[in-house]
Amino acid sequence: MEYQKKFNPKYGDIIVCENGERYICASAEEVLKKVKSDPRFNYPDASIYAYREGCKPYSFMTWDSDGCKGSDGYSIKEVISMNKKQPHKHAELIKAWADGAEIQYFSNVSDEWENYFLGEDVPPLWYPNTQYRIKPEPKPDIKKYIPVGKHVVTDAHHCNGVYSDFADYDVQGTGGFIYQNCGVIEITIDGETGDIKSVQLVKQ
Repeated sequence: MEYQKKFNPKYGDIIVCENGERYICASAEEVLKKVKSDPRFNYPDASIYAYREGCKPYSFMTWDSDGCKGSDGYSIKEVISMNKKQPHKHAELIKAWADGAEIQYFSNVSDEWENYFLGEDVPPLWYPNTQYRIKPEPKPDIKKYIPVGKHVVTDAHHCNGVYSDFADYDVQGTGGFIYQNCGVIEITIDGETGDIKSVQLVKQ
């Protein structure tokens, strides 16, 4: 197989092998300290040295000057430079806050999202392990309507009563009764909590 891409990783860069394993590029001396074995002893022609990332006991890999021939047979697939300035974890939210967005953080104490405010123009602390978000727009209240009415006795053998239903009734004869619309009950439900905020009779 002919390899077109050449690699020149710097110390501290992440080396990704063809098999997906990751190594940290280091000097031969640093690899010796990590793995207690000198990579130059078995691979005197190697030019690139690295030890296994997050693996103990440490293992190591070596490559030729182009990164095409590895000591375990795997060439370098990718090099992730650690010398480039990495963006802040919350960079997008920091920009949004600077543009006037309200920021919330997730409290491990209340187990809820809470508003973050320490004063005008005082930024959040932007802890890397804290969850932040832009405060969402409040959900609008929900209104429900229930038609209500009453049966009016037209027959002495029947008794007065009040009737309500979700159906939209007109005045109509029902045996010894007639049904008379009285209006609708308007129920307002909080869009955020789902709690009932108010109940009122709305006349028609």
